[in-house]
Amino acid sequence: MCHSIRTVFQSKMEGLMSSHKFHDGNENDDAQIRTESPPRCFAQDKNGSGLVIPHLTKSLSILFLCLLLPLAGCTLSDKVDDRNFAVDAYSPTPNEIQLAQQRAQHYWQKNSQRFKNPTRYLAVPATSVLQGDVVQNLYPKLILSETTAGYFSQSDDTELNATCIMIYDTAANRFVSNNGYLSVELPSRGSVARWENYMARYIGW
Repeated sequence: MCHSIRTVFQSKMEGLMSSHKFHDGNENDDAQIRTESPPRCFAQDKNGSGLVIPHLTKSLSILFLCLLLPLAGCTLSDKVDDRNFAVDAYSPTPNEIQLAQQRAQHYWQKNSQRFKNPTRYLAVPATSVLQGDVVQNLYPKLILSETTAGYFSQSDDTELNATCIMIYDTAANRFVSNNGYLSVELPSRGSVARWENYMARYIGW
């Protein structure tokens, strides 16, 4: 009987040892798998929604666009439009002239070194001009103008919405005249365009 009990005891011990060895083997295998597999944080972002590499590529693309935009602005600033944007003469009020001159001086102090090919003259908006502000009949001059195609492409009852542009002489630090030019269409801001005999850089509002 003692022999039988000892035999059963040894069998149970051997079974426990075998189970223990097998369990240790699994733990070692799991540890090895965990060691060999790359950490999850390197494969996915914090939300586990995508790979880190595409996310990084997106960030680099945004950075590249931010660096590219100033270069695009410089290219636009050197654009020259030789069409005559002056439709007719227009006389702004003394207060409008004073405010426009202050804006021109502030613009030139801030941007005089910005452009590769600086121009002597600046085209400065002095005031908006509505159809009721114009006394004379502009229709014949609108037809002959090189820069009113956009106006005529609208409906017949479209109200005139123009701008008085004054030419500022950066060398003399003043406007070339107290009179300005009525312009129906305007060039891109920062570009160079023509108003009668002046090639001027349009500074915008």
